[in-house]
Amino acid sequence: LIIKKTGETPAIILNPEKNIFQVIGSSLPENAIEFYEQIFDWFSEYKNSPNTETKIEFSLEYLSSSSIKIIAKLLYLFQKELSQHTKLTIVWYHFSEDSDMFDEGRRFSNFINIPFQFVERIYVQDDFVHKQTKTTPAVHLSKKNNIFNIIGNSTRKSSIYFFSQIFDWFDEYSNEPNPAMSFNFKLNNINTENKTHYLRLLKILQKISKTDKVLIRWHYEQDNNLILEIGKEFHDLLDLDFEFIEI
Repeated sequence: LIIKKTGETPAIILNPEKNIFQVIGSSLPENAIEFYEQIFDWFSEYKNSPNTETKIEFSLEYLSSSSIKIIAKLLYLFQKELSQHTKLTIVWYHFSEDSDMFDEGRRFSNFINIPFQFVERIYVQDDFVHKQTKTTPAVHLSKKNNIFNIIGNSTRKSSIYFFSQIFDWFDEYSNEPNPAMSFNFKLNNINTENKTHYLRLLKILQKISKTDKVLIRWHYEQDNNLILEIGKEFHDLLDLDFEFIEI
């Protein structure tokens, strides 16, 4: 089930084959019951043959009072009918400045007997900053300071939401890019899924390079042939200037 995001309703991505279950955006539909009914129906079917592990990710910017009630009922459905058949986790994203959305997630976690994982997202003015975790790299993107860094491990499963924020940031940046930019990749490990996302990111940078100078600075450790080979593969596939830097 895929529903595109609008100004009033969130994007819904429910794809068991890729193990992606996401609700992203604002939720203030005129009729919350009608909008969420299809999601209730989808999970009512999914419970009959669920994946071994199910992580349902919520990244919500605004919730109307009717949406809060419906999501509470949806979480109760997960607890009552889904948690018995799959290892279930709710991942609740919130921006550091948005205490209301964090508190809403806490309230949900207090009355639902499902493990909750709270993940803080940080936006600093025109910057995009993501703190490093075990499976996601540190990301610092700053047009003002001309900083573009991705550093660490990139092995998270179901990582489309993580990368979609970076894609969105560059979609905005590409409207008025800096005359020249150097993008530093300092990655220790990349799994197959994440590799696909990096290729997509590099294709965005390739598009920017048609009008502005873009240099990809690909850092690798001396004994990390995998990262070096991935960088060379990207170099051969794309029309981008690469600088390979041994560290």
